[in-house]
Amino acid sequence: MKSSLFALAIIVLLLSSWPALSQEPLELQYPSVPGAQAPTTTDTPIANYAKYVFVFIISISGIIGLFILIYGGFVYFTSAGDPSKTNEAKAYIKSAILGMIILLLSYLIAKTINPQILNW
Repeated sequence: MKSSLFALAIIVLLLSSWPALSQEPLELQYPSVPGAQAPTTTDTPIANYAKYVFVFIISISGIIGLFILIYGGFVYFTSAGDPSKTNEAKAYIKSAILGMIILLLSYLIAKTINPQILNW
């Protein structure tokens, strides 16, 4: 009795999710990212999602890295010779440059593995 109720519950759950598998337009709006087309339907291939996410993360990370580099330069110029502030500013600048190098390397690795993956 319990196993038949369990099987019936599984069947009802699977059938109730049937409309979610249709090719409906997406309910959420993805932000536009230069170089990647935002997914529009649920039938969008996973490769397009991967490209969109990769380009989005690279863009946002590059902007954040640029702001950290600017902030580190600002702290360095306003440190007024204070060694602790100068060291803090140098750490910000080194971290921002290292982050930019990692972003560049991730782009180059993706481009080396499959040149068509990043057709801008």
